[in-house]
Amino acid sequence: MRYKWYYSSFIVNRRKITDVTRKEIFTLFSEGYIEHTFSLLGSTEERMIYAYNGDISEILFLSELYQLEKMPSLNHRFNNALDDIYQHTVKNDDWELGWVFYDSRFNLKECEDEELLKFICRIFHPTVRNENACWKGFLDRIQNLLKPDGYELYTAELISGRAVYKWRELTEYEIRSNRFVPFSERFKGCSIQIPSISRNKRKALVELMHHIEENLPIVDDTGYQDYKYSCQIVMDEIKEFYKPKAYNDKNEYIEENDFDRFVIHTSPKSVFDVIELYSLFNNGNFSYEVNKILSDIGYKLVDGKMMIVRTNIDAEIPQEQTLKDLILEAEHHYRSKDINSKQRALEKIWDAFERVKTYYYTYNKRDSIEKIIQKISNEDTDLKNRLDAEFKELTEIGNNYQIRHFETNKKPITDIRIKEYWYTRCLAIINLVIRFVEK
Repeated sequence: MRYKWYYSSFIVNRRKITDVTRKEIFTLFSEGYIEHTFSLLGSTEERMIYAYNGDISEILFLSELYQLEKMPSLNHRFNNALDDIYQHTVKNDDWELGWVFYDSRFNLKECEDEELLKFICRIFHPTVRNENACWKGFLDRIQNLLKPDGYELYTAELISGRAVYKWRELTEYEIRSNRFVPFSERFKGCSIQIPSISRNKRKALVELMHHIEENLPIVDDTGYQDYKYSCQIVMDEIKEFYKPKAYNDKNEYIEENDFDRFVIHTSPKSVFDVIELYSLFNNGNFSYEVNKILSDIGYKLVDGKMMIVRTNIDAEIPQEQTLKDLILEAEHHYRSKDINSKQRALEKIWDAFERVKTYYYTYNKRDSIEKIIQKISNEDTDLKNRLDAEFKELTEIGNNYQIRHFETNKKPITDIRIKEYWYTRCLAIINLVIRFVEK
């Protein structure tokens, strides 16, 4: 039975945001939207208008994103865009609402998705938005417009209790579905390694969920209303996607219907599923408490979804010139704002990885890798085995996935988050090797 419950709503570059979506977004800020209000006296209509620059001046808003002094003026009387915009938005105040979306200098109609999304996120930043105006209505409508094109805005952090929004790419499954899709289903078929979650952490998660669980109203397909506790609703939801399984005392992975035993003995991905589904109807400090429990596993709960904790890994620059060139080029592409660059970065860092593997012996990678591992592990057998497994795992990824754009016979990587994950993982092992072999 499919249950419904009540809760608060919460890449390669493909330029996936279509011209149709862009037009709708621009029109929204130019013309607003109609809000209908119903009462005993009848219905009323009100046009809701919201300026993209919120509580600050347009000059201040745009200066955070563009170098206005270096952009051209559309009027021969002024030297640059800054003077031009100041004249028309401050002195004369004669440009139409939302003019910026149609101004060719900012190119929001043709720009890369990342640039437009960055612009939109700034609109809703706490230091910009007008809290007393209808910004939330605009945000909700933009979310609905972006979802079919494969994006959503999410709460990345809080400033004085107010949400700071960033954007993320949706999986194809999420785009097709009209419902929330938990972690393991979003990344089904993707080679993502999830760190193990200790039994103590799992028990702490179970205790947290039971401590804050509520008896919630649910409505079945016939319209009948009943009540169920949060944990049971989560189990019901998981069954909509797969049979919940966990290890028993004989180490057999079998179907499990008990919430506590499921969380404590199931796979890490299924634990992530439980966390995400539970967070749908717990809006208090749940994310904070979960992230405190899982603080050292490399993932955190962000606006209802488990995400890799972003870490900035700076490249170690080697002495060997070819390797140095590959790493510098990879880092250049990775840090570029061009969303296409993530693919180029991945290609170059993988080339650097292949180069590292031949550091000692050009024509015998296996012996070269063994010598590298021996130098790093220094007779630590456990460390040696782990390093060997890491080299083999990364090699296997390169053999099976389309790391290089021309490898069309391999499995494509369609999610930019996977590219970023594999890039940083590959860079980390390269850095480790350089530190030891060129010490």
